[in-house]
Amino acid sequence: MVERFHRSLKAALKARLLGPGWMDELPIVLLGIRSTWKEDLDAAPALLTYGTNLRIPGDFFPSNSAERISPGSTFVRDLQENFRKLSPLSPVHHGTTKKYLPRDLMSAEQVYVRHDAHRGPLVRPYDGPFKV
Repeated sequence: MVERFHRSLKAALKARLLGPGWMDELPIVLLGIRSTWKEDLDAAPALLTYGTNLRIPGDFFPSNSAERISPGSTFVRDLQENFRKLSPLSPVHHGTTKKYLPRDLMSAEQVYVRHDAHRGPLVRPYDGPFKV
């Protein structure tokens, strides 16, 4: 049970994490985990622990708060400032590794091929020899 929680906590942190500041993301991730409805329990963990549901940040704004927030309010200015600070992530290029081809391979008569799959402690890491 603890391992399952750690797995879901790690997955949630990975989903929110954009840099090394995982501790900054931890409170909001834990709030999300504690306030999420669990079907098998038919309740949220916070409801079982505290006897009431947690108020998540979206609950603090009334449903018609969009009309009350004016373009000059501090909320809007802070939001705009935070969006200005965001920078786009650089694209990640997969599969651009350089290939290494030893010179002796051109004149070799037999080769061993590395088997990179998961293997037990007594399994050889190479298959072969194979004729070239």
